[in-house]
Amino acid sequence: MALGQYEQIVKEALEMMSNGPWNATHLMRVKDVINDEMCGGYGAECRSSEVIDWLNALDPQEQEDLLFRLNEEAHEW
Repeated sequence: MALGQYEQIVKEALEMMSNGPWNATHLMRVKDVINDEMCGGYGAECRSSEVIDWLNALDPQEQEDLLFRLNEEAHEW
């Protein structure tokens, strides 16, 4: 299953921090990595504040699901 745009941005930021597998601590730290320059690669209308707001709005189960999908996609063979 393809990841959505915000998920792709989060994945790119995680990959900048480490090779994974990623956990909740990585997900919290990723907010310091995501910026408008990174988002600009996904379209002129993309704003880092929107991605971070989306990430902050995820409940713990949604965060866990996101990490599972990101780790799974990053390590597909």
